Amino acid sequence: MRVCGVCGISENQDLIFSISFSKRKILINIKEDNDNPVFNICTNKDCITKARSDDLIGKVMDQTLNPKVYLEVAKAINTSSEQSLMSLLGMAQKSGSLVSGTEGVLKKVRRNAIALILLDPEISKNSLDRIQSVSEQFNCPLHFWHGSRSIDDLLNKPNCKVIGIVNPEMAQTILKKLKNNDR
Repeated sequence: MRVCGVCGISENQDLIFSISFSKRKILINIKEDNDNPVFNICTNKDCITKARSDDLIGKVMDQTLNPKVYLEVAKAINTSSEQSLMSLLGMAQKSGSLVSGTEGVLKKVRRNAIALILLDPEISKNSLDRIQSVSEQFNCPLHFWHGSRSIDDLLNKPNCKVIGIVNPEMAQTILKKLKNNDR
């Protein structure tokens, strides 16, 4: 079982990354490495910051690491986390568990058929106000998407600034990953 070497979290294994060095390369998310020491770290930004300030990975590797290595580790972890979220959104779309567009999402929320609303940061104020109002009224969680690609680009739907996740389990997994990325 992987445990974060900074905070000790172990309950969500897909949010913990293993870091090893081999031939001067950083290997991230390896399962086992019998030849090289391994440091496990979660995606919590505070853990990455503490690991960098205390050179925790370097101590495990028995060497002092250049701070740029920690920036590369953070970048790789963030990229991996975002790719995982994009894969989940793709699965939701293919399985019919994703509703796109303000009107479609509002209609489904009013029927209590949406488990999570994701908003693009560029959503219009009018649409945001409408979505927030209905979200509060029907107790449906909403979260802003902060990925490197916009929602409309991810779904290949121009001007789509809001999506709803229908499947409760998938919504819970997505929300957990989003909240962990925001920490």
